Amino acid sequence: MKVHPKIEGDKREEDAFEADDSVSQDRGVFAWVKTHPRWSTGIFLLLAAVVVVVAITVPVCTVMGCPRKENTPPKVELSPGAPRLLVNYLNKSINALDLIPPILQSYVSNLILNSSAIQILNFNTESILQEALQFLTNEQSLNFITRDFNMSNYFPNITDYNASFSNITASAQNSALQTILNEIQDAAAAGGFRRSLMQSAQINDPFYVNGSQYYVDLVNASGAWKVTAGSTSVVVAIIDSGLDLKHPDLLPNLWINTKEIPGNGIDDDNNGYIDDIYGYNFAGQCSQYNSFGQCVACNGTSMPWGDSSVDPAYFHGTHVSGIAGGVQNNGIGITGISPGIRLMILRVSDCISGNIASSTVFQAFDYALQNGAHVVSCSFAPSTYSYGFYALSPAPSYHAAWTSAYVTAMQPLAAKGILAVVAAGNDDMDLDALQTWGWSYCPCLVNMPNVLCVGGTDALNQPAFFSNYGKNTVHLGSPAMQVYSTLYANNSGVISHTYGPLNGTSMATPIVTGSAAMTLSLLGASNGNFYQAVQAKSLLMSSATLPSVPLPFISQSRVNPGLSMLQTTAQLKSVLTAQSPLYTASSGLPPTSLSFQGMLESYYVTAGNQFYGTLAGSPVDISLRNVSSPSYPTNFSSFKYSSGYIVSFTALVQYNVTGVWGIQVSTTANSLTTWVYINGQNVPLNSTTQFGVFTAKSVGWYSFELRIAYPQNNVRYALLMKSPRATTYSSYYDFLANASSIFQMPDYTQNAQLSGVWQAFYNKVNTTSSPLTISSVPQSTPTSQYQYTTTVTDPIQAISGNLASLFFPGDSTATESSTAAVGFMTTYLLPIPNTWTSPITFSVTCGGCQLLVDGVVVIDIYEPILINQAGTVLTKSSPCLTLTNNAPHQLLLRFALSAISQSTMSIQYASCAASVKAPSLLPVRLIIYNPFVWQPETAATYGYAAFIGGLQCDVYLNSNSNNNQTLSFSAQQIRPIYKFRLPSCGSDETINATCGGTWSFSLESVLTGLNSGTPAGVTYGVRCWTTWNQGFTNGLIAVTPTAANPVAYLGGIQIYGSGGSNLAPSTTLLGNMYQMLVVDWFNVTYSDNLVVTNNQVVVPINLITMRLPITGLAGASGNDLMNGSAVVGAFGACSITAYPASNDIKKLTTNNLTAAIAAMGTPLPSAYNGVSGLDTSYAYPRISGSKARYTQAEGYYFTYSTGAQTIQVVENAASSTMIVMGNVTVRNAPIPFSLKSSSSSSSFQVYYPAYFNLYTNVITKTGSPDGKTYFNFTTLNEGPWSSFYWACTIFGSTLNG
Repeated sequence: MKVHPKIEGDKREEDAFEADDSVSQDRGVFAWVKTHPRWSTGIFLLLAAVVVVVAITVPVCTVMGCPRKENTPPKVELSPGAPRLLVNYLNKSINALDLIPPILQSYVSNLILNSSAIQILNFNTESILQEALQFLTNEQSLNFITRDFNMSNYFPNITDYNASFSNITASAQNSALQTILNEIQDAAAAGGFRRSLMQSAQINDPFYVNGSQYYVDLVNASGAWKVTAGSTSVVVAIIDSGLDLKHPDLLPNLWINTKEIPGNGIDDDNNGYIDDIYGYNFAGQCSQYNSFGQCVACNGTSMPWGDSSVDPAYFHGTHVSGIAGGVQNNGIGITGISPGIRLMILRVSDCISGNIASSTVFQAFDYALQNGAHVVSCSFAPSTYSYGFYALSPAPSYHAAWTSAYVTAMQPLAAKGILAVVAAGNDDMDLDALQTWGWSYCPCLVNMPNVLCVGGTDALNQPAFFSNYGKNTVHLGSPAMQVYSTLYANNSGVISHTYGPLNGTSMATPIVTGSAAMTLSLLGASNGNFYQAVQAKSLLMSSATLPSVPLPFISQSRVNPGLSMLQTTAQLKSVLTAQSPLYTASSGLPPTSLSFQGMLESYYVTAGNQFYGTLAGSPVDISLRNVSSPSYPTNFSSFKYSSGYIVSFTALVQYNVTGVWGIQVSTTANSLTTWVYINGQNVPLNSTTQFGVFTAKSVGWYSFELRIAYPQNNVRYALLMKSPRATTYSSYYDFLANASSIFQMPDYTQNAQLSGVWQAFYNKVNTTSSPLTISSVPQSTPTSQYQYTTTVTDPIQAISGNLASLFFPGDSTATESSTAAVGFMTTYLLPIPNTWTSPITFSVTCGGCQLLVDGVVVIDIYEPILINQAGTVLTKSSPCLTLTNNAPHQLLLRFALSAISQSTMSIQYASCAASVKAPSLLPVRLIIYNPFVWQPETAATYGYAAFIGGLQCDVYLNSNSNNNQTLSFSAQQIRPIYKFRLPSCGSDETINATCGGTWSFSLESVLTGLNSGTPAGVTYGVRCWTTWNQGFTNGLIAVTPTAANPVAYLGGIQIYGSGGSNLAPSTTLLGNMYQMLVVDWFNVTYSDNLVVTNNQVVVPINLITMRLPITGLAGASGNDLMNGSAVVGAFGACSITAYPASNDIKKLTTNNLTAAIAAMGTPLPSAYNGVSGLDTSYAYPRISGSKARYTQAEGYYFTYSTGAQTIQVVENAASSTMIVMGNVTVRNAPIPFSLKSSSSSSSFQVYYPAYFNLYTNVITKTGSPDGKTYFNFTTLNEGPWSSFYWACTIFGSTLNG
């Protein structure tokens, strides 16, 4: 008959005291001390503590007064145990230490858990605990107070069977044991057919294949894998005894805290835990082992990231972890139930005794909640009860406090939606009876919606003989006998990673944990919400298998994750049915710079075997698959990557009929390796018919994805669809793919078509030592290092000709068959209505290359048979591409050309317009432009841009309070406060003047007076740019000061950046071409010296090797050249004037553009004169006298001839004038206006095309005493800038004064 246990403290300690006492009586006190040094030391320490308590207690009563008996609060019954209390107050602002007298506080430590507000009080001695108890219980908002109580992860090992059968005969014992083993063998045999299927699907884990893991097929986990093996986004917290972190069947699946740096002893992520890489150890790390490998001392609370983090006797957590989420298909050991998840390891067992204190469990709950766990797995139960106990009387009062403590600790988990899967225990007890009489059995008897209590079953789906049960308390059954999983052996501190079977509800629990993780993976697949505890619990219970004899559990059933997947899938179908399309005819498609009829083909490195459908990380390769017509059907039989990869085909698909659509992926490959997703939700495919269905609620565009794991070349994967009105499946072509984002030019780009060339960056490769591969092409990106740069003016001719002389002129080794060129070429497109528009298609011929449009690979010639065969080429065409009009688009051609002297590469285009019946291929030079490379005289002749020599520098004010914050520049959008051009060439500058300087200056040296006018703490951003006909010798560029985080760009790519990275080409083959050179500094002071060196020599600044393109031109009609819009307004001068801001620097040798331009568009004094231009004086309302003021005249200067023209500027006294053309300062303000006592004149030359409107901005700072502003501009040999030469901007005619 089952009896009531004697509820006491640690029974082993009491037994030890009793035994030791008998020894002392036999041998005397001194003999006992000699033979028991540990106990004697402990007693002496205890006596010392008693003295301390007496010393404390008396002062407490003296100072505060000992409480009278009638005022003493009701005595709280505490269980025996350590001097540690768990306390919780409904008023969460209360700190329990504040309730204890100050004289006691130094003997108490308190840890308050963030999530539950449970307080863990550790007392130096039991006497101090008892003294503090009355103060802690006086608080009216007390929720509970209890002594910390122990749990146990005890499990009945195989050797325990004999003890369990000790009251029957030996023959009966043997018979019972043989029956158990036979049942397991029968279950293993029954799963043989399923395992054979899995073997054909390349599941190769030996202990699964040989049937040792009979439970996997018994619960139908392998059926669940057809849908998902778990998502890497789902995190399961294993709250147990730690584990062997280096076990090869566990390490790859461990959760990693990416915000923590391993082993640096710092709490990098500020979550309160140091070096918590895989989780945390809340119960102490073993610090000393004896000769038998047993732990004899422990300290610390961290989980070291670099070792096994296990103690010799506690392999429980290792076993549990392998069951839930061990690695699958790695050719060793076992497979986990959910091998795709991530395991967070939270150790709570004491490193010496193995006991699990509830205080450590609550800390683990708190950590799991704060760090992203979706499931907590708890394979432990109370250590209070004897085997077979049956409750017949009410429990001690502290049992209620135990339950309250667990409820409080787990409520935050429930609120978040975290599922707690817990063990029912191995005491052969009726938990219903326990609950009836108020006995605590946590966490199983915690009655909360997110708690799932698991009982144990055997191989015949009958209750395991040791398992606790309860028709109203235990939720679900799971195999608990001879469960094979990961283990480890410790031989004198040497750890071996092993495997073996264990028994108990501790093993049943992680089977359900893994099943729950797969269910959550599917539930949250569409929206990333994996916090669905109640839903997952309901699905697991409702889908469980009901045996012929119902189990003594709430569900009466045993877990079946395969059926859970089916029920979850059915639920998701109904969710999908209720969804609307992502885009409709009325809403339109999302804005994008590029769209095309086809699918994006993306390759990902898989985290597991071919039955994993989960994508991890970023794609390693993205290209476009043409699926636009019967000539290009949705049949896939060639793949760039195969084993170890998942290929994802994505697009928008237009469903023009509402109702149930059918999808089929017909293939001779294993059907378990393909997945289809609509709007991010999985559409399950029948493994036999390969059909799947979903409901389109309304007409529109849906997102579509086909995933194939381990795609096999020469095996066809045919994607077919059936509309609600069709009777058969057929190919479908209404796929539309888009660029992932709108292409943006770099912010330093000048808004002009400077040339129609390609710029190439490439390396010379010896294929004897470095053979080319299919990866050589996609690895050629603008962020790589290149040896050479050159330009290609006519791709169809130059690229199809002798590539050796183009890429390596004068290099005798270029003709050798082992010489290859690997790199990329880039240029740009600008579709303009009435000039040329899309859709267009490209055709490329090469042996190994990729064509990218706005970052999307639209043509990919990668065939391995071609990549190293000289002279062998292939021609491919892109689908028709639709490009956004009046917006730039990038063309980038990557190449890997073996035997460069024998190679051929060409690119052409054709129109896809319906009006073009038989489009012919045309050279791309007809439609391309390049804003980064040009030949200035040629560009001016063709009307692309004007130019002047030198280096342009723009200064921006850093208005951020944090001067360390990096500024961002935009030459097209943000106005600088100062602009100047170097070098300074005196009063009469010619286009080819020999004056010069060096790229080494401070802002104060150019903008004299900036020092005195810069407020304390203010810094500046500086951008200097030009186009340069040279390169950096040996690729050596240096920019200082490095503290200003300088960045440099050459020809449209970054060559210098943060940390001193140096990517400048070492050989520049530009000929007579110039390439864009831009250098940015951030957070510069007025005194910082800004230096750029070339091969350790400061770069010279002059007017010949540096040419500045003057952009912003408009045609004679007044329309902008780049986008065709009208920009030129009325002829004559529009000007506006304003008093300077209070922070204007009076003595500065330039003009403050911010102050000058701020008044634009405001009702301040302005003037318009349709008769005169910038050749007369202007008066302004409300302006009189000599008060300093800024005047701006913004407009267009009309050119009448081509070539270098001399512009003369005459300034009156007390006036200083700056001129900006396009984005270039063609004339610096010469001296502070206040220092000008008389008029003066100077001239400069600009090279410009004839019959164009050239955008010009004139800023004059004047103190003329008559209140007027005088303009006196003349182009020599042509005449003054009258109204025939000058026109307002489009807004100018509204400024009529």
